[in-house]
Parts: sequence; structure tokens; C-alpha cells
Amino acid sequence: MGRQAGSLVIGVGLLGAGAWSIAIGLGVPLARLNRMWPVIIAIFGLGMIIQYIFQYRKQGGLLFVGLNAAVIGAFLSIFTLKVGGIGWADMVLYWPIIPITIGAAFLVIYIADGWQQSSLVVPAFVIGGIGLFALPFTLGVTRRQSFADVLEFWPLLVLFGLLIFFFRPPSAQSGGGHQG
Repeated sequence: MGRQAGSLVIGVGLLGAGAWSIAIGLGVPLARLNRMWPVIIAIFGLGMIIQYIFQYRKQGGLLFVGLNAAVIGAFLSIFTLKVGGIGWADMVLYWPIIPITIGAAFLVIYIADGWQQSSLVVPAFVIGGIGLFALPFTLGVTRRQSFADVLEFWPLLVLFGLLIFFFRPPSAQSGGGHQG
């Protein structure tokens, strides 16, 4: 059943895309596929997530790519479909959501793997941290001077990152993570 579940979602998505194209060709006023491409990516990601769920032997890479494709595809759909009047020019404000999504996907894989691969925590915090750090600045919530204030402490940020990388909790070092 492992391959069938993901293939089913992707197949239904492709059938939907074909029906959408036929409807547009018949003059039905729908958004064109050139505006729907992120939805197709999101459906593809959803298929990968479903395939991961129904697999006997779990593959973290499938979950990672699926999560990122589903969430980032849905996020990009906001810009192509101009939801709430948001267009591609607004990407300058919202781009940090993409690294936040990637960092969150690393954390989800770490948790789904039973807290075993502690090496996934580093890219989760680094990549996700970049997005979390940048988002208040791109949205204008924080002053630019605050950014300059934080940059004065860059050696402490580097030291903190090295501590996280080299010194793991005893449970992560011994492999005695949470078992589900």
C-alpha cells in the first residue's frame, strides 16, 4: 500500500490539472495553469507525505521533500493567485517564511525519527533561525537599528552555534532518545 497511497494523490492531482485545462479550453473562467503551478507542487508534496505515512520502512527524505513541497507550494500559491491582494512584489516582505518552513521540516523529521538523529537539529535551528530572525525586519515590526545592535554580538552567536553543534544532550549522545 506504500506506493499506492502517494501515487493515488498524485494521480488525482494530475487528473484535476487535466480537467482544469479542459475547462479553460472550453471557456470556463478559471485561473490558468501558469498561475496554478504552486498548487501542483503542493499536491505533489501531499502525495509524498501520504506515501511516507503508509510506508512500512519510513524514509525521512520523502517526508522532508513532501513537507517542503506542500507548505512552500501552498505559500507560493498566495502570490500567484493574489490571495488578499498579495502579489509577487510582496515576496520581499514574506521570503523568510521559506527558511522557517525548511527548518521546521528538519525538526519534524527529527521528531518523526524518534528523536534519534540529533544532527538534524543544527540545520533546523540555523536555517529556521535565519527566517525567524529576518521576518520581523522584512515586515517592519523591528527597527533597522535593532539589526545593527544584534550584529555587534555576532561572536556570541557563533559561539552559541558551535556549542549547540558540539555539545549534545546526554540522551542524544548515547542514542537513548525517546522511543515511541
